[in-house]
Amino acid sequence: MKFAEILVNHPISSLKGNLTYEVPETFEIQEGQLVSIPFRTLKKTGIVIKIHEKKPSYPTKKIIEILSECPILLPWQQKLLEWIQNDSLCDLYRAYKLFIPEKIFSGIIPLHLTLLSNPLSEKKTPKTWIYQHELEEERFEQYKKMIEKTIQKEQQAVLLVSELCMVKNILPIFQDKNFQDKKCVLWHGSLTEKTKAEIWMDVRMNKTSLIIGSRSSLFLPYQNLGLIIVDQEHDNISYRQEQSPKYHTRNVVKKIQECAKNSVVLASHAPSIESYYLTQTGNARLVQSKKKKKRNIIMVDMSDELKRKNYSLISECLEREITKNLHEKKQTILFINKKGSISAILCRECGEKVECPNCHTALPYFRTKKLLICNTCGLKKDLPVRCKKCNSTYLKPLGGGTEKVEETVHNLFPKSNIIRIDSDTVKTIKDFKKAIPKIQEADIIVGTQLLLKLETYPRAGCIGIILADLQLSRPDYQASEESFQTFSQLILTNMPGDTVIIQTYQPSNIFFTKLKQNNYPLFFKEEINKRNEFQYPPFTRLLRLTCQHENSKRVQYMTNIMLQTLKKIAEKKELSKIYEIPAIPSFHHGKYQHHIIIKSEHPQKLLKNIPLGKEWKIDPDPINLT
Repeated sequence: MKFAEILVNHPISSLKGNLTYEVPETFEIQEGQLVSIPFRTLKKTGIVIKIHEKKPSYPTKKIIEILSECPILLPWQQKLLEWIQNDSLCDLYRAYKLFIPEKIFSGIIPLHLTLLSNPLSEKKTPKTWIYQHELEEERFEQYKKMIEKTIQKEQQAVLLVSELCMVKNILPIFQDKNFQDKKCVLWHGSLTEKTKAEIWMDVRMNKTSLIIGSRSSLFLPYQNLGLIIVDQEHDNISYRQEQSPKYHTRNVVKKIQECAKNSVVLASHAPSIESYYLTQTGNARLVQSKKKKKRNIIMVDMSDELKRKNYSLISECLEREITKNLHEKKQTILFINKKGSISAILCRECGEKVECPNCHTALPYFRTKKLLICNTCGLKKDLPVRCKKCNSTYLKPLGGGTEKVEETVHNLFPKSNIIRIDSDTVKTIKDFKKAIPKIQEADIIVGTQLLLKLETYPRAGCIGIILADLQLSRPDYQASEESFQTFSQLILTNMPGDTVIIQTYQPSNIFFTKLKQNNYPLFFKEEINKRNEFQYPPFTRLLRLTCQHENSKRVQYMTNIMLQTLKKIAEKKELSKIYEIPAIPSFHHGKYQHHIIIKSEHPQKLLKNIPLGKEWKIDPDPINLT
């Protein structure tokens, strides 16, 4: 008599795991198949995880029906699923939900699944390219050529986009005569469950040649995957899954390449440090666009503005440019990073920021603790009285945000049409689409990184970066990298004007020299040396543990216990470093929270045998440490 461990399509599987069922003697069953089973008083579906002959000590029910002729996941998907479960430390049920639409999992749509005869054996050695571009139209044409070559080999291609609002720019490219007889579909989270199931089946039956979509399209059942292109691969926010199972798209793409033997293109105007590093180690080939964009970049020293008694967020130079644009009926785009609400301390005389002596990252000031605390190593320090560079006492936290900029601009130009674009005014993709006509009509646009969702501003005469120090002084090891990516993307914005004004308290910073020259290789060289010195990715991995509870003392107690436990386990692992840091904010959604950071080559291994209660949240490869 045979028995099967079944993962039931029900949330209880996250808590209880697999359930045991008896396999009828007439059934020829295999692991991975979708089956129909009795569950309490209901009829549910589940996936066969394991088959054995060990009879349980309790009565078991019989499997009712086999719903799929072969395993529901392809071999490469099964390997990916196992990796995701181990890497994110999630339960098996949540991992499976990534791969199977609900209408497929629940058996509502009949399954007639087949498997191609070993398509992987026909593929050549997979290749990885890092494609560094500047012009929007050029990169899309390059994508088209690569995808055409892939489809000609009768292989499937995937084009990942960071923003769904970009699809309208991309889709027409793949609707010409070369793609008329090929099926190209869009995939994203807003599709109906029925549509998802239909696309899933078409992809599995090899009826779809190209998928354009969000990060979740990686988990579709490609029978013969030939190419994955990741557009704007540096975008950590869009390509990071924040719900369990948590993952970063770059890591998933790398694992898929290992399992499915497909080629990969990671494209960006300023690649992530991790991706560009692959070109230095011989694991990827660098391809750079030939066409370059020229911009008139003006640096404004905000310390000089203070000396001239101008205490406004808008410099005299930027004010003149806005006045000129209004006269010529052109737009002005004003960018400010709202993440700057996490205050770094800056000398307003010389622009020097207060840094951690160990990590060379900005030290944020925690008002409740009245301390500067490093988010990278946990160092605690009193607020200095004087600047170590110029001895000035004019040390102030960097402040300001989109609302303050909007108010300032309204006072300067009361008759102008001003629109603010940030997370308060635009909460969803639908909100952003509704705002596009207003953006096009506005005289002055004030916004955060949401402005980057639009790559073209046909009326813009100038871009102003209000306080570049806000992003550059962010207390995180990725601050310089993300600043370079954001500012260079703003500089490369498709607009008729050519002027970009950058306001900063530290214009002599070598960072801005490299930015003005668009010298990414030089920027990378300095950044990778820092990462190596302080052992940050790509030289190690990070994992953030967050304790959350309604009682602040309980949070601190549990954090201390976990910290002691982890350090005991890590004593034998010299490459592991563990420390605690305050969470920002410390109180979130009715709960206090605190972080533990693990820096190790394999941080998940430290947690393997530690039972974690519901108070703990696991975040591998976090996009920030706070």
